[in-house]
Amino acid sequence: VDPCPGVPIGCRLPRKQGPYSTPKHTTRPSAFVASFIARANTVDLTLIYTLCDLASAHSYTNDKNRVIPLDPKERIALVGILRRWAEFVCNSPESRRWHLCEVSNAIGRFGLHEIVSELTRLLDEELARLAKARDGYLDARRRGDIEARSGASMRYSNQYQHAFSLIGGDDVAHAVVKYLEHPEFGFEAALVLKHVSDKQLKIPEPDFFRRWPRFDEVAAARAARIAIPVEPANSYANPIWAAIDRLARPENDKPSQDLAIRLSRIALSMPHRNQDGLIARVIALPQPLTSKRELLAAVAMDGQVLDAHLVMRAIDDWIADAGTDQSKAWHKRQNGWEIEPWLELLPYTDNPNLVIEGLAKVRAFYQSGWAQRWERVLTAVAVMPGPNGEALLTKLAREHRDIATDFEWMKDFLRRNTASAALLYVDLFMEGTLGTERHGPDAWSIGRELAQYVTKFPELKVALRKRYETASGKGRAILEHMFGEIGDEGDLMTMIGKYTAEGQPYDRRMDRVVYAVAVQEISLSEGSNSYNIHPASVGAVRKTLFGKLEANNSEAALAKRCLWAIDHLRDEHGIGANDPRHPDVMSGKPWPEESGSFGDISIPVRSNSPRPSESAIRS
Repeated sequence: VDPCPGVPIGCRLPRKQGPYSTPKHTTRPSAFVASFIARANTVDLTLIYTLCDLASAHSYTNDKNRVIPLDPKERIALVGILRRWAEFVCNSPESRRWHLCEVSNAIGRFGLHEIVSELTRLLDEELARLAKARDGYLDARRRGDIEARSGASMRYSNQYQHAFSLIGGDDVAHAVVKYLEHPEFGFEAALVLKHVSDKQLKIPEPDFFRRWPRFDEVAAARAARIAIPVEPANSYANPIWAAIDRLARPENDKPSQDLAIRLSRIALSMPHRNQDGLIARVIALPQPLTSKRELLAAVAMDGQVLDAHLVMRAIDDWIADAGTDQSKAWHKRQNGWEIEPWLELLPYTDNPNLVIEGLAKVRAFYQSGWAQRWERVLTAVAVMPGPNGEALLTKLAREHRDIATDFEWMKDFLRRNTASAALLYVDLFMEGTLGTERHGPDAWSIGRELAQYVTKFPELKVALRKRYETASGKGRAILEHMFGEIGDEGDLMTMIGKYTAEGQPYDRRMDRVVYAVAVQEISLSEGSNSYNIHPASVGAVRKTLFGKLEANNSEAALAKRCLWAIDHLRDEHGIGANDPRHPDVMSGKPWPEESGSFGDISIPVRSNSPRPSESAIRS
């Protein structure tokens, strides 16, 4: 589909995309700018459009949010060229709105703050022509002339916003303030101010793959509300709040009130003073609740507690809207994105437990024949601050286990990054609430995940060791794999006791724990897969194991195998500092036994262990 009717396709370079295609706009900036300037002496609208299009599309996709670097001479030349083109396309009776848009895009890509006034002139002309096209469309619609519709339906506001944002700075901020109450560009003007503010504060660009709203920021926002108030880091949000104050009045028309609602979401995400009174006035505006959903999410992220009845009313209205119309109900069931954002607001209301009731209502509306996951609701509960968040997460797991996969449950429990949340996950897994999914994460993967949290919270080790004494099945396997990652003498002796009680022989899991006790793997750097190997001090554990050999029972047999495996590792990797050769020389008993009874012991091949091979760096 040609996005620019009236411009010959041949005047633009083809933008073929594919795994083996070569990008068409990756010329070196210096060569591209020189070529651009050499061809800029023209008043041909098609050529102007084509050159500006090439400038805005220059380089790889990820680089289009950066200005093209210029040297001083090139900058002076381009300022003159684009100033002349802006004047020409604004005054030419033959120019179209897409011509104005591409010239503005070129000004933004070159970062020409010297001609912000020309960029503002282009935007004014765009808004005037858009209003004329819209009025003409309404007349044409009354006449039945449907062809006039295309000019009125096309919007370029986001591209002008991008051009202003690329230039940035106080000049741009002052230029866009006057548009904050404009129905067609007010929201985009607020986004430009936010971009200028974020750039000044060196806030990184939001992750494209990270979903909004980000409820993991609520805890910090609530803490900031309790702290002593401080002056905002900058004042770029002040004109937005002033515009909201003027727009959020009951006597204003619907577009003005809708704009006030949308602007409030942006202003709340910028440094600002307490505006709870004004926000309450905006929420009370006589507009549908559906238009206020994103504002309520922004209010929650600002640290305020939402009204649970308001959110539940929105959920009830959504369900009631279907009525008895089966086709409408079918459509709503197809579009879960309409209701899930409301459900994820419930944990941040004055009655967080209503998320259980709200989820039950919505799932009853979907009925059993509709397979529907609600991962966003799970994530919203998982990042809820405070101990109430863990209690609600546990209740959600017991009453609505099937709203997400086992992997999502594991990830969301552990992302709370607390010892109590890790223990809750283990308890729910062992009791069978979690971990029943056929294709869920295996015991080895979960054990490795838990090992990271035990390293952060050492007090977890004692609690998990107690749970291991009564564990069975997959729950037991998880803890044994965890011991295999970060095991110590206590873990090994606990495993020997359990193996002895259940009559279980030495196996690969115990062998992995022996390896964790006897060998230290020290990563070369954070996140690196390469590590140095050092022998650990095993004098104490060898003495304990040696003392168990007298019993001549199954526990003694396990102890003997563990001693043999440790000595095998000492032969391979060396002996720790100050470790004796004999496990307990003061006992007067020989080691190894001269009867040769160790000759028939075979050490099983270690499975699922990072035991060093060619990929390891040995020291």
